[in-house]
Amino acid sequence: MEIHLDDVTKVYRGGAKALGSVSLDIQSGVFRLLGPDGPARAP
Repeated sequence: MEIHLDDVTKVYRGGAKALGSVSLDIQSGVFRLLGPDGPARAP
């Protein structure tokens, strides 16, 4: 499986831009996307 993102933009209400024209290719294999708090968050 592969993941392909092309020209992704995220703009919040009020005009704050989180992403601008981001492109990303992830090839087959093991991968993880981690946030600032790491892989797991307590409820």
